[in-house]
Amino acid sequence: MSDTFSTVDIKDIDLKDERYKVSLSKTDIKALASSIKQTGLVNPPIIRLTRLNVPKHTIISGFSRIKALQYNNTNRFHAVILSNEILEPECHAKAIAAKAFQRPLTHAELIVSIQNLINFYDIQTISKISPCIFNTQLSPSFIKDLEAMGKLPEPTLDLIQRGSLSIKAAKRMLNLSNDIVPLFLDLFSIIKASSSKQMEIITYTIETAARENILPDILLNDSKIQTILTDDNVPSGVKTNLIRSLLYEKRFPELSQTYNRVQKSISELKLGSGIKINPPENFEGKNYTISFTSKTPGEFKTRVNKLETICREESFNKIFST
Repeated sequence: MSDTFSTVDIKDIDLKDERYKVSLSKTDIKALASSIKQTGLVNPPIIRLTRLNVPKHTIISGFSRIKALQYNNTNRFHAVILSNEILEPECHAKAIAAKAFQRPLTHAELIVSIQNLINFYDIQTISKISPCIFNTQLSPSFIKDLEAMGKLPEPTLDLIQRGSLSIKAAKRMLNLSNDIVPLFLDLFSIIKASSSKQMEIITYTIETAARENILPDILLNDSKIQTILTDDNVPSGVKTNLIRSLLYEKRFPELSQTYNRVQKSISELKLGSGIKINPPENFEGKNYTISFTSKTPGEFKTRVNKLETICREESFNKIFST
């Protein structure tokens, strides 16, 4: 039996069966319904005939479109109907391709897709056929990582989809025990951190816990950190920087003390706006960066005079004697 293009009644579709669903995005059904009402169903859903005796269909692609049709009280619509003879792995491949050839899949959608395919194909095979399914080449190592990320505890997928957890941080968590991962998932669900800061928070916590021979949750449940997390008046981005600083101080106590001393000396100079003094990163070198900005020749001379003045102050010499 070949695929057909025919009219289908919504009552003949099993709306609870979402085994082929790839997308985790929250579609605005009202907007989509309005678009379909005005322009029609431009891209027909793909469904599969799963029973012959009692007509029943399963959605392969077009979950949001069918919900939008329901919202419009449209009971009958045109759809591509796959034969019930089509194999299960082919259905998953078609569901992924239908989305991937419209737009690049998100990392969360890639993880879901690999979870669906890995039940039927090995990693090497998926990599070989990936251009036909994902509209891009996926390396075996990347597929292996995606498969492993799919086994991380909830709410990993949701956090990745929302951009609250980077794929790099998720990969870092693969080397952590199952009782530690939820600690970071809970943390990143509250704060708003870039990929690099997520990596720093994870690294500082794990390395400090290992050095002090304590559990990571003891560090993350520190009263100072918990006070920051529970303060509704502190923006999530500020919470991230405060927590990162606290963990950095615990991981590098001597460096942190040195940095604070240098910053105190810089503050005592009262540089004002337009002049900056930056110490070497992690104090691994001896080169300090001094920069200033100016909009006019007069402002330029003022900045230069200020620098000449602070060179004679004791606080300036303290900066370089650290």
